Amino acid sequence: MKTFKDIKKNDGRLTFEQVAEKGTNTNRSSLLPGRFYQFTIVPPAVDMNAEFISAYTRGKNYIDLNPIGLVFFHENWQEKIIMLDLRVVPPPILEKILHIYWNFSLKHGLSNLFDTTGKLRPLAERQVIDQKFYMITPSLLSELSGADNLYYAINKYSMDDISSARLIDWNRFGMLVNPRLSDRGLLPSPINLAKVYEDFLTNSLNR
Repeated sequence: MKTFKDIKKNDGRLTFEQVAEKGTNTNRSSLLPGRFYQFTIVPPAVDMNAEFISAYTRGKNYIDLNPIGLVFFHENWQEKIIMLDLRVVPPPILEKILHIYWNFSLKHGLSNLFDTTGKLRPLAERQVIDQKFYMITPSLLSELSGADNLYYAINKYSMDDISSARLIDWNRFGMLVNPRLSDRGLLPSPINLAKVYEDFLTNSLNR
């Protein structure tokens, strides 16, 4: 089983959207915690200016209609999705978080999703393999990452908010590391990504 160092990384070649294009279309009823997805979100309003976004998100200065990230486990995960949106995390911090999650997954069953040759088992077969790392929660990932919390990059969606979903599978995990930056779907437009990253650091990493 490959270490994080050994998996092939994106390193600025593809945007998150381009990574997701090679993902697997997934029904909302098939979404599972501990996996990475891209969602297309139904816009909550016609006019989403900065004032509306701040009020709607309870103080965040962005809304993402094409989030891509890690879906967390919680008691009502079949009804409401809680996701860490990778697009609003500064790339160096994101690489650290992905490294930590890969190592955590390796310790708690990730290798069982691959056969003896290192090839990812068929999705239908893996859907019935329940591993401990799928139980990842926001508080546990924050603790593992050394963050006070990751709130600024964590968003909640009802199933009705999600118009489509794509699974980013484990053999494409490295493509989430250091992507080429894109602001497609991030509002208000034009969005200042540097300010979004700054706000993430201010709100999440105060230690």
